[in-house]
Amino acid sequence: MPFHRWTHAEKHLVSRQSGLEETLNSATHAVGVVFGLAATAMLLRFTMAQGDFWFSLGVAVFGFTVVVLYAASTLYHWARNPARKRLLQVIDHVAIYLLIAGTYTPFALGPLREGWGWGMLALIWGLALGGMALEAKRAVRNRAVSIALYLGMGWIAVLSFPTLLELLPIQAVTWLLVGGTAYTLGTVFFLWTRLPFHHTVWHIFVLIGTVCHFCAILHLLAPGELPPNLVPGISIAGR
Repeated sequence: MPFHRWTHAEKHLVSRQSGLEETLNSATHAVGVVFGLAATAMLLRFTMAQGDFWFSLGVAVFGFTVVVLYAASTLYHWARNPARKRLLQVIDHVAIYLLIAGTYTPFALGPLREGWGWGMLALIWGLALGGMALEAKRAVRNRAVSIALYLGMGWIAVLSFPTLLELLPIQAVTWLLVGGTAYTLGTVFFLWTRLPFHHTVWHIFVLIGTVCHFCAILHLLAPGELPPNLVPGISIAGR
């Protein structure tokens, strides 16, 4: 069984989370579930109106992975039963790979589809499936190594940065970079286990990253499809 026992590092990490901290950890990502459902519904309303099946599918996949990630995290941090918590921890870690691949999907099936989008999609989902298999088998015991894998997958797109600048609106690229930076900065707090409420701070950075990536997708929509300033600070018509 892959969920047979805690590793020493996991015992140490969990032991440092007080009941209040775990409650806040759960609450912050419960907000992510609600946001993910609402934002996905809004995006799908407009992408489906455009009649682009593949882009709509990509947005749906992204929204699904967002909700799965935040739901898994919420349940994991809420759980108190040790056996249930072990299982939910694995699901939580697996869902991170799912979200990373899901974030690439609307871009690959949208503006990048006619170019190298399909190849990127195959690569990132292949890496995600490999990562999920490792997590399910608990093959990666060091969380710092897992974080490095997550970040490596998340930033692999910068290898084709000139192409992104050519094919995507500059606002979409900017929001992508800001979101990736938020996720990356958040890992500092994830690993800073001596800091009280460090994991809650990490969760807030994750939320910021997700919101930024929803904003990036908004900028992929054709001008006129959305009312100006639908989201504060974003003017679709002026892109």
